[in-house]
Amino acid sequence: MKLTGLYRRWRHAPAARAILPLLSALIVGVYPAFYYYTNNAALVRFSSFGRLLPFYALLVLMLYGVSLLVNRGDSVRAATATMVFTLFFNTYGIVYGFIMELDLVRVEHYTLLPAYIFLGLYSGWLVTRFRKETSFSLWAIVAVVFTLLTLVSIARILPHEIDKYRLSHTPAQVSVNVKVETGTGPDIYYLVFDEFSGLQTMRDYWKNPKVDLFQQQLEDMGFTFLEESRSSDIWSIHQIATRLNSFDYEYVPGHEEKWLNSIANNSAMTYVEARGYTTVMFEEFSWFFPTMPEIRADHIYDISMFETLVTRTLYDDFGMLVMDATMLYPVLHTGRPIYMKYEPLRNFIQYAIEQVPHLEEVSSPKFVYLHLLMPHQPYLYNAEGQPIDPEFYTNWDYYIEYYDYAMTVITDMVARIQAQADPANPPVIILQSDHGARVRPNNRWLRDFPEEYQRDILFALHMPGFDASQLPQDLDPINTLPVVFNHLFDAGIPLQPSTMDGAGGSD
Repeated sequence: MKLTGLYRRWRHAPAARAILPLLSALIVGVYPAFYYYTNNAALVRFSSFGRLLPFYALLVLMLYGVSLLVNRGDSVRAATATMVFTLFFNTYGIVYGFIMELDLVRVEHYTLLPAYIFLGLYSGWLVTRFRKETSFSLWAIVAVVFTLLTLVSIARILPHEIDKYRLSHTPAQVSVNVKVETGTGPDIYYLVFDEFSGLQTMRDYWKNPKVDLFQQQLEDMGFTFLEESRSSDIWSIHQIATRLNSFDYEYVPGHEEKWLNSIANNSAMTYVEARGYTTVMFEEFSWFFPTMPEIRADHIYDISMFETLVTRTLYDDFGMLVMDATMLYPVLHTGRPIYMKYEPLRNFIQYAIEQVPHLEEVSSPKFVYLHLLMPHQPYLYNAEGQPIDPEFYTNWDYYIEYYDYAMTVITDMVARIQAQADPANPPVIILQSDHGARVRPNNRWLRDFPEEYQRDILFALHMPGFDASQLPQDLDPINTLPVVFNHLFDAGIPLQPSTMDGAGGSD
């Protein structure tokens, strides 16, 4: 009886009725951002999440104020109606994507969005028509459920925040074993093209005859292809961490902080630096994974060189991820916003294409690592290198066009590297992809794509004085740098057996 009395007094307390309904509406409104941040906490800075809070606070306050007027000052009913509509606001993009994936009926924003807004408004109004007791109970249940969900999210986020702080303040310790005198050796170019399918996949699935000319051109330049090489999974940062450290990190989702730290402080660059090499990295990781620690290299070129305050704040990748689920999806996916979002990426790609073969100002010997997001989405260019309409940036029908352009970029880049090189000390050039095309089983553009093709990669090696034909065609890419270092420096690094049973994963 005492508890019942306390509950009734709390329920009718002016302060509780004024503050708690609004607070509950804010919790429900902002929870989707909490949810997405919880699932990406290892890869996103907390500041990206923080930038969304004023938007959601303003949205909820506006909706709550209007609802309070409509409901004649009844704070509980106003909060319940606000909760209901914000649920609709935060799920429009998800519903639209689901309908598009079903591919049963044609759907357009100009018909679906008004219908969804009406349904949200009507549902919000409907819950205010319930009896007072029912309305209060509904509000209380929703408030408690979302409060508990938020507390669970905070509990899941905290370990990642602790790990990010610890890794950012603890320099990686990498040991190397340099056997011979330093300062000698050829330049080494490790060029990775993201999601570049293996040649056999291109022949078998896409029936693309251009890969034969591509292979022949590179073989004429001295390359050997390892066409049966496969990535162990399809998670980019895990693959690059394993290859730059020649270490088979266990594939465990949630260990992204460890992999990013291993890329930033990798043993490959530590090893060649100890031998007197200058290290150069062209990277996109820090743009897509803002939690990445500062990269340990002599020269770093990244997308931040081309960012502006507008692109950094309005087109924050995490913010776009959250907003894509909302009723703002149609606005964000019109041509201009999408074009502006990827302006820094376009500029970086063109800069890297031009600069990688022209690093004369960087003292040799040098170790150059390039990671270029092509032919990975967004599909920015067609086969001739002309811009594609932003409407098709994620349309898999355009993957083949971007792939053809990537082949042209590769052959031209290699030709220019070799033309600029010292003929008496020609460079080592490694061409790879991190994984193949990640075509999911429910892809509405590409049907019946074999799962094993997702791990079919490009792997071609040019190393003068080395008979690459002695290498197994299914060489595990984790052995890439051990093969090179063993030949050039007698490093004595043992090779690992081929991994043919991938672990999965994705960007």
